[in-house]
Amino acid sequence: MKGLRVLVLGGGIAGVTSAMSLARQGVKVILVEKDDFLGGRASRYGCKASDKCTKCGVCLVVDRLRSLPLYIHAGSIEVMEGSRLLSLEGKSGSFTATVVTSPRYVDKGRCTGCGACLKVCPAEGEGAIRRPPVNGTERHVAIDPGRCLRWKGKECALCADACPAEAVDFGASSSLSRVEADAVIVATGFEPASAGVLPDLGYGRFDGVFGGHEVEEILTKSGRLHLSDGSVPKRVAFVQCVGSRNLAIGRDYCSEVCCRYAMRMALAYKRVEPSADITIFHMDLQTNGPGVPEVYKSCLDKVRFVQGMPVDVKPVEKNAGDGTGAGVGDQGDITGRLIVRYEDVWKAEVKRESFDAVVLSVGIWPPSDAREIADRVGINLDRHGFLGAVDSPKAGGLGVRTIRDGVFLAGACQKPRTIPETIAHAEACALAVISMLGAEVA
Repeated sequence: MKGLRVLVLGGGIAGVTSAMSLARQGVKVILVEKDDFLGGRASRYGCKASDKCTKCGVCLVVDRLRSLPLYIHAGSIEVMEGSRLLSLEGKSGSFTATVVTSPRYVDKGRCTGCGACLKVCPAEGEGAIRRPPVNGTERHVAIDPGRCLRWKGKECALCADACPAEAVDFGASSSLSRVEADAVIVATGFEPASAGVLPDLGYGRFDGVFGGHEVEEILTKSGRLHLSDGSVPKRVAFVQCVGSRNLAIGRDYCSEVCCRYAMRMALAYKRVEPSADITIFHMDLQTNGPGVPEVYKSCLDKVRFVQGMPVDVKPVEKNAGDGTGAGVGDQGDITGRLIVRYEDVWKAEVKRESFDAVVLSVGIWPPSDAREIADRVGINLDRHGFLGAVDSPKAGGLGVRTIRDGVFLAGACQKPRTIPETIAHAEACALAVISMLGAEVA
């Protein structure tokens, strides 16, 4: 299939998988990613193995990202990071895309990834120098204008002064490119549901209430979850279906991934904190999928499952008289700092329990720019706001084809998917593109 070109929008695991599959068939791929680095959200997650592999799929992401440079150096995949699609003209077999690339303020050709700039950056928190999410995939760094003191009106050039390769370029500007392609794959991923979508659950209001995606990233970076006072939570509650299966917020679909990652994270947490007491509150549990029944079975003697959804989460209020929290709820045994009030489905009553931390297992939402993407590539959205496929999986299709010939979908931009499911879908998408291109060439 020499001479054929495919534009892939999105450099997460779906886009990277489709790109590599196409490249192996001799197709030239232009991979466009809006972030400064490839990998997407899945690259920020960590292995959730306990005493054995739980088949979360994170290692598959790392393996693919570390293999990608081979294709890039061979010239079969061209990467455009920090780039967005502005328009897509033409038809299947002869598309012309206009792409805008924002400056990263670091010359990729010069940067050696030595880390000298990281050591001197005075910006608060993690600093203004961004690094690749997975070690060994890309060596260069980028400057985040949102954090950099220079973009806040302050005089600072410490990173430029420290760089031995003179790679820092504060004067870099945006550029426009025209990309010719025979087909387009949209693999723009998803967004985690807002952990604050249900305000009564306390996210952003009370110490110890976390979003599931946050906990995943925290455990990946530090291996342990800490509260603001530095303590490690011993009693942890997971609350399922936050941001999905809820008509009141217009998200009636199941995100499919939340039960699986909650159980895996619970086991991983028990591995580092064996004495931890973990409870998962749920409507019902999704225990299907590769390795998931085994994960559920492993949880049965380590994690308590409660079929009942929390109504609200509030901090423990100390009694003025005795300085204890006893009497806040109906448990009497108040040892944590948060009170979870929930409905016990089987007993048809409201109960209260105390925990040190509450993890809101957020679902999957369409990307916030889904409408913009759909308009620019000329396709539709489904009723949930995901990019629309004409061969819907619910009707027995693959979920890769759209209303515009030559434009395909890969991964969680089309519907919620786990990492392994996303990889399989991206492979199927690449095969569909190859099949179409082969038919057109013939």
